[in-house]
Amino acid sequence: MNFNGPIDCDCLISGDNQESKITVAKLIEKIPGVQVVDCGPLERAQIIEKITPLLIGLNIKKTCKDAGIRITGIDPECKLY
Repeated sequence: MNFNGPIDCDCLISGDNQESKITVAKLIEKIPGVQVVDCGPLERAQIIEKITPLLIGLNIKKTCKDAGIRITGIDPECKLY
């Protein structure tokens, strides 16, 4: 992965404690290019975690490099805090 510029990827988070999600979101957003997407309650973490093997598989292929997730259609002004 090229860390010399912004990372073109979203970070999906979920949790039951709003204050904790805000703390985590503020830390994640310090990474240039990364946007936080709040996916709701903690039970949705099961769904988010299932995306990881897919991304690993795509990145192992020689035809795919630095694969990540970007959620579109979300207002960038809509933040957790």
